[in-house]
Amino acid sequence: MHMCTKMDKGVRSIFAMKISDLKYAVHPIDIKSSDKVQRQEIPEGADLDQFVRQLIASPLFEDENRKFHWPSPIALVPKLLSDMSRDNDEFDDATQVLAERLHEKERQAQDRVARLKTEVQKGSLIQISFRRDGQPHILLVKVHLAPFLREADYKKQNGYPLENTVLKMSLIEFDAKHCPRSMSVADSNARLAEYWWKEFLELTELTTDEFNTKTAFNSVEALLVRKLRKDYRADYYQLRNNLIGYFRTNRHYNHTKMLGYVFGDYVPIANQVNVEELRAAANELPKKDKFDSKFNIESQFLDKRKRTIIPLTEQIDLELKDAIENMRDTIHSATMRDGTQGVFIRSPQGYHYFGGQPRSAAINVQQRK
Repeated sequence: MHMCTKMDKGVRSIFAMKISDLKYAVHPIDIKSSDKVQRQEIPEGADLDQFVRQLIASPLFEDENRKFHWPSPIALVPKLLSDMSRDNDEFDDATQVLAERLHEKERQAQDRVARLKTEVQKGSLIQISFRRDGQPHILLVKVHLAPFLREADYKKQNGYPLENTVLKMSLIEFDAKHCPRSMSVADSNARLAEYWWKEFLELTELTTDEFNTKTAFNSVEALLVRKLRKDYRADYYQLRNNLIGYFRTNRHYNHTKMLGYVFGDYVPIANQVNVEELRAAANELPKKDKFDSKFNIESQFLDKRKRTIIPLTEQIDLELKDAIENMRDTIHSATMRDGTQGVFIRSPQGYHYFGGQPRSAAINVQQRK
């Protein structure tokens, strides 16, 4: 038996592919009403071929690059997938075993989340084997059922919507020896479900959440330092504040959403700052610095990084302990009538420390005058 070597880390694009040798199996997964999983027979004349091709070209993979691998290529799941890609006679048996495995893992996942009054969404597992440019691929897709009214009699039924149908996906590309060469995992939710990639597929992360959190934050911050801190400090501090704010207010990192949060509607203070160029450069950072575009944020890493020290004079530093909402309104430069330049900090709490009178006292003083 041929032993597979470790998978490549890269995942090649599946878009605009030429598909051949298409074969698929559909298994409804119902953890409530059935103890058995049976392959669904596809009636003649069904439009499923077009639906399956639509799944293969799903845009769900476009912003996904979470890296996984199988520690052992002869474990159950990679062995079954290799058999499916190598021998059509193995397809039916292998897809049945995988469908039964998903049924079991979904039941276990449902037991864990039952106390939270949430449910593992009902749907079907579609397992697709195909070739692109002579290379074998397997695509595993969990699609959800949605209620609709049948046009003929307006009776309520369940079916697969043609749009926004995918819950979870995994694409495996094989080399010439039918060993898994690359793996891509996608989820319609912000967080990749562990029962899918870890328990069902037996995958291990190549990069941890801690590594991703540190690398992603440091990578974007380093870009701001290089492009802004020397000549455009005001914009540097504003955008760094936005970056800290994103990491502090989100549990799950999404690189596309981070770009929108940090750069989306930002109006630069210096006219020379090109926000779109900054955003374009930041968009390339996951590939450049090798961190995932989606992961769970490990917030404890930010406890030290969230502080910002700004020197004001030789004796005074301004310390920002965390991200500030509406920072431009809270802290900004000011010039007095005599031309003296300084920094204005909106702080009702600190006002009286420097001789300011409470508002009621100030009003009484003006009335006496």
